[in-house]
Amino acid sequence: MNIVILGATNQDITLHLKAPLRLKDKNPVDLSEAWGGVGFNLAYGLSKLDHAVHFCTALEEEHHRLEPFIPHVTALHVSPQPRYIGVMDHASVEVAFAAMAALDTLSLRPFEKILSALGPDDILLCDLNFPWPEVSALLKHTRARIFIEATSAPKIEKLKALNQPIEGLKLNRLEAEILTGHPDLKNIQAALETLPIQTLILTLGDQGVTVYQHQTWHHYQDTHPWQSVNESGVGDAFMVGYVSGLIDHEDPVLNAFTLAYMTAQVDAATLPSLTREDLMKERRHHHVKVIA
Repeated sequence: MNIVILGATNQDITLHLKAPLRLKDKNPVDLSEAWGGVGFNLAYGLSKLDHAVHFCTALEEEHHRLEPFIPHVTALHVSPQPRYIGVMDHASVEVAFAAMAALDTLSLRPFEKILSALGPDDILLCDLNFPWPEVSALLKHTRARIFIEATSAPKIEKLKALNQPIEGLKLNRLEAEILTGHPDLKNIQAALETLPIQTLILTLGDQGVTVYQHQTWHHYQDTHPWQSVNESGVGDAFMVGYVSGLIDHEDPVLNAFTLAYMTAQVDAATLPSLTREDLMKERRHHHVKVIA
């Protein structure tokens, strides 16, 4: 099975507040920098779980800069490098800034050959950072199983132009409200059901996740006690766990909850020391409860 990730790479700059945020004033912080971005997080996480991933992205620098993290990278040139600046107050993001305008005019035609070579058993996992007309055109050239990570509330609106069937979409409650125009869960779910998507994964924070398959919604919760050190990257980790579970014929929801929990326990958006053995060991402490 081939796995292709189509998504953005950011230079992540994280500012950790040393005191409560004060607007219109100087704020003392600790600073950290790392490679990030939804596409990078997805590709890196699946690579750490022993899946052979081909990452299609855009970089200002040479693509070999990513090879210590993801061995197989094809990168378009973009300038300036997309950047994400997050201001953290303990585990929560206080405010964040995404400087990604350089991607808005990027042509993805060079990726067409890679995607057209994929077969019906392969997986293509996309974020929504690239221009939707370019992504949509690419998707018409592949027979792969297509999954989309919603990426962010502003970018979910791109899917209002979705006019082709895909296998799966993961989104959170805020993204779902913006995509459907409904504030209540029942109407959100009803609106999502009209989309040409086989599997819908709607995460609800501490209320768990609802998954739509075979015309039925199921509501799941992880019974393991949850306490976050850092919420950054947790949603991406959930998607990595879910897709990894599908690939390995394991419980995708259990894998997703477990990896999201593990990521929430560290002060980073990814787990540099993650192994498949780590995931299997931690998974023993988790149990998915079906609420409805």
